[in-house]
Amino acid sequence: MKTQHILFILCTLLSLGSLAQEQTILLKLEEGHEYVFEITDQDYGILKDNSKDIFSVQEKVFRLFVEKFVANQEAIVSVSFLENTLEQPLKSNKINKKDFFYPDFSAVGNVYGSTDLFSMYLCRSDIKFLINLNTRNAEMLNRVELLEGFFQFLKLQGIDGKEREAIAKNVNSKLLNKQKYLIEHLLWFHNSAINADSTLNKSLLEDRLKINRKGNQFLAFSDMDFDNLIPAKTYKKYWVNTENGIVSEYTTIRRDSMRQSFYGADKLKWQVNETHFRLLYSKPVAEKKLVISGSIESPLSNIIHLKTLSSAFGTEMKDRIFMLDEKGYFETEIDFSEGGFVYVENENKNKHEGSKMFVFYAEPGDTIGFVAKGAEQPWYLSFSGTRVAESELLEKISNQINFKQDLRFIFNYLYGDLTGKDKVLAFYDSLETMESLISSYKTTIDERTLRFIINETKSYVYTGFYNFFTNARRSEVRLTMQGQNGKLIAISNDATIEDSELNELENHIDKFNIQDIYNDYGLFSRKMVESYCAYQFFKIRKVTADGRSGFGVDYTRDLDSRIQFMRLMLSGSALYREIASVLESVLIAERRMNLRNDVEDYWINYAIENTELLSKRCNDLNLVSSMTSIVRQHQKLQSDSFLPQISFLDLDGNKVTLNDLSEDKPTVVCISEGFGHNRYLFDEFAQKNQDINFVLVCENNSYDWWKEYTSRAEPVAKQLLFVNDSNSIRDIFQKRFVYVVLDKKGEMTGYADETEAAIKKARATLEPQKKQLDKSQLQFIVLLLVITLVLLLLVLFIWKWRVRQRFRKEQQRTRLRELELTAIRSQMNPHFLFNSLNSVQNLVQQNKGREAHLYLSDFAGLIRKVLNNSEKEEVSLAEELEMIQQYLSLEKLRFDFDYSLLVDEQVDVHNTMVPSMILQPFVENAIIHGLQNKASDRQLKIEVEQNGTELKISIEDNGIGREAAQEISKSKNGKGSKLVQERLKILQEKNKEKFLLEIIDQPKGTRVVITLPEES
Repeated sequence: MKTQHILFILCTLLSLGSLAQEQTILLKLEEGHEYVFEITDQDYGILKDNSKDIFSVQEKVFRLFVEKFVANQEAIVSVSFLENTLEQPLKSNKINKKDFFYPDFSAVGNVYGSTDLFSMYLCRSDIKFLINLNTRNAEMLNRVELLEGFFQFLKLQGIDGKEREAIAKNVNSKLLNKQKYLIEHLLWFHNSAINADSTLNKSLLEDRLKINRKGNQFLAFSDMDFDNLIPAKTYKKYWVNTENGIVSEYTTIRRDSMRQSFYGADKLKWQVNETHFRLLYSKPVAEKKLVISGSIESPLSNIIHLKTLSSAFGTEMKDRIFMLDEKGYFETEIDFSEGGFVYVENENKNKHEGSKMFVFYAEPGDTIGFVAKGAEQPWYLSFSGTRVAESELLEKISNQINFKQDLRFIFNYLYGDLTGKDKVLAFYDSLETMESLISSYKTTIDERTLRFIINETKSYVYTGFYNFFTNARRSEVRLTMQGQNGKLIAISNDATIEDSELNELENHIDKFNIQDIYNDYGLFSRKMVESYCAYQFFKIRKVTADGRSGFGVDYTRDLDSRIQFMRLMLSGSALYREIASVLESVLIAERRMNLRNDVEDYWINYAIENTELLSKRCNDLNLVSSMTSIVRQHQKLQSDSFLPQISFLDLDGNKVTLNDLSEDKPTVVCISEGFGHNRYLFDEFAQKNQDINFVLVCENNSYDWWKEYTSRAEPVAKQLLFVNDSNSIRDIFQKRFVYVVLDKKGEMTGYADETEAAIKKARATLEPQKKQLDKSQLQFIVLLLVITLVLLLLVLFIWKWRVRQRFRKEQQRTRLRELELTAIRSQMNPHFLFNSLNSVQNLVQQNKGREAHLYLSDFAGLIRKVLNNSEKEEVSLAEELEMIQQYLSLEKLRFDFDYSLLVDEQVDVHNTMVPSMILQPFVENAIIHGLQNKASDRQLKIEVEQNGTELKISIEDNGIGREAAQEISKSKNGKGSKLVQERLKILQEKNKEKFLLEIIDQPKGTRVVITLPEES
């Protein structure tokens, strides 16, 4: 016994030692791989009896795609959301769930906060990060593009400018930075080391973590006592894949330390926040293709139909036809972009007997194969490829509920008779058995795929339930035609809904939430939604407004009522896809047959308006793109001259376009979705109308089958094939069949809905045409006249604007001249002239003739310069400074003061131009008001310096200051300075450059700073 203990201890120590020496966690991302994660954040209360009361649940699923690696261990990674919901459960069965991909379908203005709006925007965006594995940092690469896109998104939502800017600012400063949580978990444990004591070292997390569990490729880290919750502490647990360093799962739990009474003293609660993060799956991103092959030993025919649900809405399936070879084998590759069911049907030659249907689950990049052996049904099936377990499970489910052979069950009525009732109850009893069967595959099929299969199986069954009970509701008063006079008699049929078993089943489906099992790309899910809405409508309605007892999408003929009713019953993806299906059915022409023009116009306008609303609200860009493309194509088809550019194949395999069909006579082209539309009747018209060329276009993807089929029919009309690899006839023409009429030149004449109308249009092109302007010519002439008128008005407007601008400039120039002349009069004021002449008189009386002569000479020169410069708008800086120098010399003769004139060496005084007489008023103010009233130490300084591209001139005195000068000389108003200020303002308006004047009061004196552009 002791030996065993010792061996156990030694093994443990050796394993820990090995771990300490070797274990370093490294992040190993793979280029071209996607990693899909899920975050669930719950807020709930713990009741006194330890049960949970959920307050809110936020679920986010996001895809992380490694685009490429660059130098220095850096990887570019893009992140996109796949799901983002917030649910706040109610006590009732009502749904209170906010889906940020599919918000409320309402035309009402914005009712969301900035956080919700940004969450919605991220649903339609990719966030790109640059991950540096050396520094363990992540940097957002497309921040600017995200902000610009979010600003446009807010504009699309109808949010005005100021509110839009406030929301965008909040997102830029706060919310955008928080999105790093989508990527940071990758780096938490990169380059971390595990110590000998099983603790973690060098992680980016602040917590001290320790290994508490080990798996084959996983290590679980947590803090102490994770399972023993203590209030006010956050507990964390992490599962890390040791092979690639990725956090595959983590959980954090925090319980509020204070008990709070929410609903009374008898229901005390703790509030708990729990976050659960996990990696759902990771895989290389495959090409959006599907390879499928099959071998049937005893086929019902050599025709194979391959059906997939590729549209973003509706139940219209894409049908491709392939031919089995002599050994009963086929193999093909098709475009396949969304995971879901693939239906393979072996058509039966005997149309009165059912075909054989195989159902498979597939995702893009998969390969599926099957072999069916046996001379008689049921055949023995074996499967190969990437989805063997899924194929086997679907085969077992199909054998139990028969949804392969009975695929049409979901489209048919069950009228409530004994057979229908028993069938529905049998389905109900089989639900439990099916769930048990599906659960047995949990270890062999991944969770996401298994959930899809479970949901589709349940959807199929519940569709049958809703159809059955809808019919039962309708049958309470069934209207039937009785007698030759067509009298309507009401027949009671209440027995169907009084059965106790059926009542129990109806109670069950009333409590069931179809949103829980809805698959976006599930045929049965979408059909279930249609049946569910019809069931709820017939159950709650109290008035039959028009006496109709329609079913499915026609449970109400009023479009607005139908959509509003769906808003009451549905939410999220199911709501938007069902609305899109209804709107698309309105735009498809055959759904509007036999409608009055005003009703048809109402339907179309309503559909277009709601498509615009859908494109604003919906953040599933694939769904939005599909609907907007349908509307654009519808608008193009409103013109009879619009001819889609499509090509066909003739019986020789040559490519042919509609423009190639001209044979010097008019042509009627019948383009049909199927093979048999009006084939023989069309040939009869071709024989009777030899002057018209008849062409029948069929749609299919199998050229060989079409050629064989057409050759057997021995047609009279020319035969062509449209290969529907991408778009179908219904997509292009928004009809299942259409007639295109061409004249003998091969030019488009128009469309028609019937053969006779098409022939009439074609024959009309043979009749001599009166020379008259057609609609397009009239439109061209009107457009030309409008353009000419607009150009004339534009020329007149430009001429008038030029004249007005010239007149305005002339006004400015005249006003500037007037201000300059006024400034001259104010500059050379009477006091200066009087004092100057007095000084001359004194010099003469004192027999100082020479000095008087010099003074008069300087005075005359100054007056001459002033008068000369007053005629100029600009003078050189040298001339302006020379005039100021003369002026200062004269003033110095009157009373004593010192002055200095400093010019920066960088200033070219001879080539620098300044407005004339710009300095003299301020120099005069400095001398007369500042220095003259001062007893001694009178200083005046003038500085000219270069300040970048500007010229700065400062005039500074140490006089008594402006306030003291105003007290002494109250009668003087400083008019010269005001004129200069106004002059600078006009120059600034005129030249569109900066002219600044700044007057600064200093402790001693005043400083005036004039800033001029270098070339004023």
